[in-house]
Amino acid sequence: MPRVLTVVNILLAVGLLACIGVTAYFAILVLGEAIRAQKLDQFSGLAIGALIAVVGTCLTALASLYTANRQAEVTTSVEKARAIAAADLAALQEVITARLDKFKADSAADLERLKKSLDFHTTAHRELGGSAAMYFYALRSAAIGGFDEAELERAETLMVETSRHLTYVSDSFEDEWLAFWQVAQAIKREAKTLADPVQRSLSVARGMESKDHGKMDLRDRYASLKEKAKREVS
Repeated sequence: MPRVLTVVNILLAVGLLACIGVTAYFAILVLGEAIRAQKLDQFSGLAIGALIAVVGTCLTALASLYTANRQAEVTTSVEKARAIAAADLAALQEVITARLDKFKADSAADLERLKKSLDFHTTAHRELGGSAAMYFYALRSAAIGGFDEAELERAETLMVETSRHLTYVSDSFEDEWLAFWQVAQAIKREAKTLADPVQRSLSVARGMESKDHGKMDLRDRYASLKEKAKREVS
């Protein structure tokens, strides 16, 4: 890790080292004179003590300067680590935000698709149930009030048009709806073979009351289909 030393700190360090060197040099000179004279007078003792004190002060100052530089170095390292951590955190937050935005967008799209699917499902049962009701009551009217071929053809056309909704219903509902249509068509065709309008109405009435192998007549089939359609749209 690089040292955090300013020009001033370097000059101070060099100056303190020079002070220590000069002071030590003079102390050695004084001590050398005393040794040669084989006598340490009071002045020499005081001089050596003062020089040692100066050396100690310079060493203390140098140590303080080193400590300050180390603290500055640690502070710089900590700040750098904080900056890196902050940058990493910001990048992570951006990634998380982007993923959350994508998740929200995907969820919204899925919800919209589900809503459309439910709308198609509801509409399909409503339309298919409605066309079956129109066909049933057209036949009922033909049995009671007189055979109206045009009205029955309109009901037949509506069944053809609404059959496109079979894609959005269950297989069981589709089978039941198609079975109802098949029986209703058979009743209409049988009645159309007769020339007399009264006989046509009687033929429709007999056909609507005729039970199949499942012991269900057209009324039973329509009632079951109507109940299932109501449950799906409610």
